[in-house]
Amino acid sequence: RIPFAFNFLYRTTNVLEADMVREIANDLKTYGIEATPDNSGFKISSIVSGQYDAVLIPLIVPSLPYPFEGVYRSTSSFNLFGYANERADELIDKVSSNTNPEEARADAITLQKILIDDQPAIFLFNPARKMIAHKRYSNLSFYIEAPYIFLNSQEVVKE
Repeated sequence: RIPFAFNFLYRTTNVLEADMVREIANDLKTYGIEATPDNSGFKISSIVSGQYDAVLIPLIVPSLPYPFEGVYRSTSSFNLFGYANERADELIDKVSSNTNPEEARADAITLQKILIDDQPAIFLFNPARKMIAHKRYSNLSFYIEAPYIFLNSQEVVKE
């Protein structure tokens, strides 16, 4: 039997992330996998160059348009996964430059199908958002920032 063990890197500045890494490590231990929490070497340069076994990275999604080019474009300096796919790069360009929302949406869904098939990263956690408003506020409307982004659930919604 070959032991499966790795260092699990995380930021020292975030208590929630430290707790998540410890919980994940404890869960993996039940399957015979030894994940050692490590906050000693978290540097962006180490992460971009791939000098880690496993890392918990919070990816914050801004409002539309979704910046696919940041982490999925083959030539991006933030492509932490080393992912490269020419068709995905073409679609990233189309999504980010298209001013027609329906065309951008269709291209984004096609791109996500490629990303889901290729699996350049595995997302472990997607926090839910709760919206609360006091009754004294009027004219409130809640909306989804990115209504056609499905990557966090790892499935494409059928239309």
